[in-house]
Amino acid sequence: MAPLCGALTVESTPGNLHTLVTDASTTDLTVTGTMDVRDFDYIRSSLTALQSLDLSEAAIVAYSGEPTFTGRTTAEAAVLPEGALMLPSLSRVVLPSGLAGIADGALATTSIESVSVPASVKTIGRSAFAGCAALVSVEIPASVKTIGPQAFADCGELESVSFAGTIKELPDGIFSHCTALKSVTLPEGLTVIGNDAFNGCTSLAAVTLPASLATVGDRAFANSALATFDAEGCAGEVAIGEWAFINCPGLTEVKFPAGLVALGRGAFYNDSQTPIPPLPEGVTGLPDYVLTGTATVSPQVIANTSVTHIGDYAMSGWTDISTLILPATLENIGRGAMSGWVSLKEIDATAPVSVPMLGTGVWDGVDVADAVLKVTPELFDVFSSADQWRDFNITSETSGIDGTQTPAPGDAGVKVWFEGTVLNIESTQKIAAVNVFDVAGRRFTFPVQGTDFHLTVDTSAWGGSVMLVTVGMADGTSAVFKLRR
Repeated sequence: MAPLCGALTVESTPGNLHTLVTDASTTDLTVTGTMDVRDFDYIRSSLTALQSLDLSEAAIVAYSGEPTFTGRTTAEAAVLPEGALMLPSLSRVVLPSGLAGIADGALATTSIESVSVPASVKTIGRSAFAGCAALVSVEIPASVKTIGPQAFADCGELESVSFAGTIKELPDGIFSHCTALKSVTLPEGLTVIGNDAFNGCTSLAAVTLPASLATVGDRAFANSALATFDAEGCAGEVAIGEWAFINCPGLTEVKFPAGLVALGRGAFYNDSQTPIPPLPEGVTGLPDYVLTGTATVSPQVIANTSVTHIGDYAMSGWTDISTLILPATLENIGRGAMSGWVSLKEIDATAPVSVPMLGTGVWDGVDVADAVLKVTPELFDVFSSADQWRDFNITSETSGIDGTQTPAPGDAGVKVWFEGTVLNIESTQKIAAVNVFDVAGRRFTFPVQGTDFHLTVDTSAWGGSVMLVTVGMADGTSAVFKLRR
């Protein structure tokens, strides 16, 4: 770059730059020697026309003393001070070769197009380069171990970022609203993508994730142009935060890691082009709005999970889904959770061990009378009497239970069966006690007749279809049977 008008080279001592550079119109400045926070206060307040600053041969020393122009009484050595060079006019800067840190806002709002961060730098502070509207590329050296929140936020022309080494955490909002950023390869060893890290990156189509990733923060990729989220290579447990991918209209492929354990509230809200693959076993809940309005989903999307709770509107707006298989662990479904399922033909509820509780309007806008609900014989009566569930066309899937039950190993010599509504119990040993329960665990008392070895129980007063029968023998052994009347 050719020297600008007003170019000047000075050798400074701490706190004396104001005596060496007195022309406020200076545009090109090279400083050698030593500097402290007082000299940076002078640059920021008085050299407002500065366009090029070369500090490659300068050393920043510590300061402790009277308040500076900006009120600071102390400053670290080898650290570019907070807000040191917030000059919109500054388009070129060469940092000191021995620099150890870049403090909060040190180069924010400048007009620099690129920056070479010295290999000695270990920390980059909050908003250090935020609002650098002309910044196009950044190379982060291997020496950098921590970066502050919003470090490169609102850099509208930033196109490329490279990491020479590794950092453990990508901080909150680090690249938020970097609207020209197209792709990023994140370093191995990174475990956390912070809240809002790529929020508003409207050109960001691809991010390469490391196997070490464990957390995707709240709104991490919200309002971005992300086309693919491929986390299959992540080796451990992974949690995805609230609203992490909200309003990603171009997201057409999602690959979850086997270790996915949590999806946050609204994680994929309003992603109408996003097909959701089957969720892994470690997922235990679907919070409110988590998959609202997503695209085609597999009937097995939650079948193999450990989901106990489906939150309000968690799966609403799935207009293409025709079949859903519920997991065995499901206990309750929230308000409007499956509303708008206009193509629904069947729900397979044969796996749950009890009838899931329902919020209001779970299937609002759905003609459930035309949809089949498959249930087990044991729960047929309960589903048939439960609010909202009973509106389906309920069918009972066989589970191997019939009117005759032979004993399991160890129960040899005991047999139970129905003849109409009469329960028969036969044993080669003396029968001491018989108890009858429904599937909810309620005990019933019925008239009993017979001998010590063959009893009959009249169950005609009972309206259920599946019961549990315990038979106790005189020798202290017992047998348990589940059968359908």
